[in-house]
Amino acid sequence: MDWQRYKARCNAPDVWSRWMLMQTMELLAGQEELIAPLQRALDGPPLAKPAGHKGGPATDMFQLALNEAQASAILAAVRQAAQRGAQTSCTQGRGLGGFQEAWLEYRQFLAAPSQAGGGAS
Repeated sequence: MDWQRYKARCNAPDVWSRWMLMQTMELLAGQEELIAPLQRALDGPPLAKPAGHKGGPATDMFQLALNEAQASAILAAVRQAAQRGAQTSCTQGRGLGGFQEAWLEYRQFLAAPSQAGGGAS
């Protein structure tokens, strides 16, 4: 994959970084029904990186294929966590800025007519 296509793909609402998926899973601790589809994404192959990419596994990007109900449930849980001031091991001191927005964007992406029912679970 060339750099231009890789960057465009990484900016798509259904492509998530390893970091964001792992931090969301940490935030959802104890809610296995919400964590499981995120773990399945991480268990799959990351996007192919373009030649010359120097990042290791920490920079991996994954296509997320949740359905709208799953995305809505995660968004609701993230909103609740933010309201109670929850943080993860990597968001201490800065809070959950961007988490709600990212999950809302993904849910809206799934709800768009071109998505016809969203992704698979």
